[in-house]
Amino acid sequence: MASDPQRAAMRYLMDLLLHHRARIHYAELRPMSTASIHSVLGLKQRIAAPGGLTMDCSESVTLICKLAGLSDPNGLAYNGQGFTGTLLGHLPHYVNAAGAKIGALCVFGPGTGKHVAMVYERGTDPMMWTHGETGDPSLHRLSWMVPGFAPPVTFLNISAL
Repeated sequence: MASDPQRAAMRYLMDLLLHHRARIHYAELRPMSTASIHSVLGLKQRIAAPGGLTMDCSESVTLICKLAGLSDPNGLAYNGQGFTGTLLGHLPHYVNAAGAKIGALCVFGPGTGKHVAMVYERGTDPMMWTHGETGDPSLHRLSWMVPGFAPPVTFLNISAL
């Protein structure tokens, strides 16, 4: 179960990545380039290393879950694989944004999804942590993000991880 301390750890990790956004880059790479990171210290070392850290949206939320002590949201035992569609296929869905807790995942777009973000702050219009392009991660309200994608918007429940 995603406990309150684990959700607090997820928030800490989102803040850490936001603070170092100049060293975070965007690319879709598989196997995930972050698969060898197993601790917050390892994350900090990778950020500080030459070239910084490169990952995409699904890899970034997978890494946050891993370092917060949750099971792989892709259901793949953190084997370096998975993408937004894997998250959609593995986790339970819901649509009520007001019910989303810190760390909940939100997939934008039809089919296997176009983008995944993570709830940073609860509310009827939650603040979302997103890593979808170079210059991210960043924070945006859900209402700001929705118009940028075709429907639907699907929240993914991480409670059982």
